[in-house]
Amino acid sequence: MRGLRCGVPAGTVEPAGPTATAGPEDWARAVAVNLTGPVRLTLAVLNGMIKRGYGRIVNVSSGIAAAPGASPGLNAYAASKAALEAHSLGLAAELTGTGVTVNVARPGPVDTAMPAWILAQPPAQIGAGLHDRFVAMRDAGLMASPAQPARLIAGLITGDTTGQIAGA
Repeated sequence: MRGLRCGVPAGTVEPAGPTATAGPEDWARAVAVNLTGPVRLTLAVLNGMIKRGYGRIVNVSSGIAAAPGASPGLNAYAASKAALEAHSLGLAAELTGTGVTVNVARPGPVDTAMPAWILAQPPAQIGAGLHDRFVAMRDAGLMASPAQPARLIAGLITGDTTGQIAGA
C-alpha cells in the first residue's frame, strides 16, 4: 500500500475537556479518526484476507474503554475507543474459522504525541483533573516507551488468538 494517504491521524484525544464545551463536529472528528478510520481500513483488506484464509487485524484501543469515568474530560475518546472494541470483538466472532484473527491492543499510557498534547494544554481548558493526572503519570515514569506496545501488537499479529483484548 505504498503511497497510501488517509488524511487523518492514527488517533486523537480531541476534544478534551468538558463535554458541554465540545461541538458536534469535534465529536464527529473523534469518531472518524478513532473508529471510522480503522473500520474503513479493515473493510479495504478484509475480503482479501478471507479469500486467502489468513489475516491479522489488531486495533489499538485504550484502557479508558473499560473505565470511561476514570479520565473525565476525554469522553469522546472513551466513547470512540469503546465502539472500536465492540466492532473488533464482533468482527472476531463473525470471522471464527476463516483464518483471520481480530484482536485489540490496550497499550496503557505510552510516551507519544497524545499525552504530550494533553500536557501542553492549559489546565483550565481541558480540566485540571485530567491535566494533573497526566502530569502525575509523566512524573512517576508511568508512560511506557513505544517499544512496549509494539511488542504487544507483534505478539497479537504472530499468534492465533482472536477476539481478545490484550494489554495493560
